[in-house]
Amino acid sequence: MKLAITMLALAVAGASFAQTFYESQLSSSLGTVTSSETQTVTKVTRTLNGLDIGVGEAQSVAWTYKFNTGAPFTSVKLKITGSLSTPNPSNPASLQIIGSEEIFDISTSSAFNVGSGVISANYTTPSTQIFNAEVTIPLSPQVSQGAVTKDILFINTGFGSINIASIEQEFAPVPEPASMAVLGLGLAAFARRRRK
Repeated sequence: MKLAITMLALAVAGASFAQTFYESQLSSSLGTVTSSETQTVTKVTRTLNGLDIGVGEAQSVAWTYKFNTGAPFTSVKLKITGSLSTPNPSNPASLQIIGSEEIFDISTSSAFNVGSGVISANYTTPSTQIFNAEVTIPLSPQVSQGAVTKDILFINTGFGSINIASIEQEFAPVPEPASMAVLGLGLAAFARRRRK
């Protein structure tokens, strides 16, 4: 019995790690920006180096990638982090973020839109502030093979400096039947053990 549960757990873990993000491309209107990418089973993050926006400047970022997973996704969260700072409290730092994202199902020869969203945020501070702007986009129908495209504009509307640190995508997968089976077996084993 223990062997069967272990084998089932390994099968579920293997299926979960079948998720891949690929053909990822990021471009910026500021040519000196570099980035590194990290991935987990349901998350892909671009850490940005050199995306600093001076007073009165605007910079844009475009990011596209594809994904292929065993369990379909039900939604995706777009999260942008960074900081604003100003040396003079009477001249606050201000940032405006405007962006859009589209997700397409590419499992057939005719790709079609399964989700789209807009992110819009404004931040102002007389000192230093870390910000996290985010939006969650539902996917309908659920998708396991997709393409994602996003364009984001950052505008320094104040007197301080702005740094964009990272852009993150976190997907919410549909629970797999095997995962539910393992959970059920675990609960049954726990209940049986409590009776003894």
